Amino acid sequence: MKYIIPGVYVHYKGPSYVVVGMAHHHETRQPMVVYFPVMPHAPGEIPCWNLRPIDGPDGWLTPVTVGNQSLERFRFLHPILTSGGR
Repeated sequence: MKYIIPGVYVHYKGPSYVVVGMAHHHETRQPMVVYFPVMPHAPGEIPCWNLRPIDGPDGWLTPVTVGNQSLERFRFLHPILTSGGR
């Protein structure tokens, strides 16, 4: 199974997201990425958890084509930082 490292990622359109871990669909067992936006999309909006498949047409690891360029859909920025670590 492919694994996505928990951390902060940036979407190719600009917004940043925090990946907290992995899950799977309860019937198909399809691996999913569990994440939420760093900032709400609109003022007053409450961020919600999101799930996205790892593979497939809209998968986390599936590249996108913009113009003539192939881009990562989500680009890893850095791991999740905790106050307890050094």
